[in-house]
Amino acid sequence: SRELRMPDKQAPVPKSSMSFTAFRIASPRKSLGSQAFLTHEQRRARDSSQSLSRLVSQKKGYKNIGNTCYINAMLSAISCITCFVNDLMDPALMGKMRNLPSSTGMALKTIVEESRMKDRSTINPAILKTAVAKNKHQFSTYQQQDAHEFLLAVLDQTHEEVMGIFGSPKDIAGPQAYTTPSPVQRNFEGAITHELTCTQCGNVTLCVELFYVLSLSLPPEGTVKGLSTQELFDSFFSISNQDFKCQKCGNET
Repeated sequence: SRELRMPDKQAPVPKSSMSFTAFRIASPRKSLGSQAFLTHEQRRARDSSQSLSRLVSQKKGYKNIGNTCYINAMLSAISCITCFVNDLMDPALMGKMRNLPSSTGMALKTIVEESRMKDRSTINPAILKTAVAKNKHQFSTYQQQDAHEFLLAVLDQTHEEVMGIFGSPKDIAGPQAYTTPSPVQRNFEGAITHELTCTQCGNVTLCVELFYVLSLSLPPEGTVKGLSTQELFDSFFSISNQDFKCQKCGNET
């Protein structure tokens, strides 16, 4: 696993403060009967052999089936995430997923397979749209929708389908061993530890929050020029005042 820590702040600690640490969840080997998933190191070696430029050159176009360019945008982006696509196509996973032929995960797999066929110039994403719309009815129409919301729906449904087959592993907070057959967790899920410090008694309370998305606050247009992504992360992970009751001394701030 890899741990991502934001730079330490030099500002004085307020009376009550919250700081954050973000890290990716590890993906060690997971044995499931006769099936076995690759270790993190094995996946890196596998994925490093596939350059992004080669993957992009193999991409096909996606048909518009209405105002569905949001689906095409999402598929174009996600298909370039080599590690996710390879985890999705893992035989150990797909051997089980075949029991859910109309699932979102299988629909996504089918589209990936079609994109690799030399005789296909365009791909119809209707199968994925239909699968997602079963649980997210806003995508049942052919009107324009938000590409990010569609992506989250695809990821959520695929993850739920996989864990419904294999069962949820025991969650282990922090970057310790965490096994999962889900390609969504392996590639998109991270965790933040919230650290609440009471300066009245020094007690520290930790809380782990899993996430797919970090919402970074953008400054009003025209107020800041040249703000980098790193600076947005620094702001997100900076120490801030929080209202809470200390579990040890009962002090309320």
